[in-house]
Amino acid sequence: MVVRIEISGFENENVEKLTLKKEKSGLLSERNPDFNQEGLERFVTAQNGKRGDNTLYEQALKEIKAGKLGFECWVRYVYPQLRRSGTSQLTEFYGLKGREEAKAYIEHPILRERLIEAAKVLLDLDRPLHEIFSNLGVLKLRSCMLLFASVSDEPIFKQVVNKYHW
Repeated sequence: MVVRIEISGFENENVEKLTLKKEKSGLLSERNPDFNQEGLERFVTAQNGKRGDNTLYEQALKEIKAGKLGFECWVRYVYPQLRRSGTSQLTEFYGLKGREEAKAYIEHPILRERLIEAAKVLLDLDRPLHEIFSNLGVLKLRSCMLLFASVSDEPIFKQVVNKYHW
């Protein structure tokens, strides 16, 4: 099975299309078949993708702070949640396999730092989330914050949960 993930919506940019093959060991990139995308590095790779002078992670935080989202697809890999069946291929690809993978995510030095920073951005907002995110985006944020509040001792996640009465 071949899954094509196409990211669009970028003006004046060439965004490389990534084709993934479903293999017994997981999803593998055709560009680098030895790189197992099922590991946590799939998040780092996605977050480090470029959009102009910014990484996609940096662009996501800028958009949230500005209160104007240009491309909400990054919610899946900036604010990860548990994998669910019956969702889009992209959501399934970036879904965490369970609480153990969520614990590994929050122990990963880069991903931990970035998720805490991304949670602080939500905590510092002075507007309701539904004025910035779609309804589905808000549900994904909620799912992410509740998950990491339950698997981590980092207080920021519970603070976000409390702020938005989740």
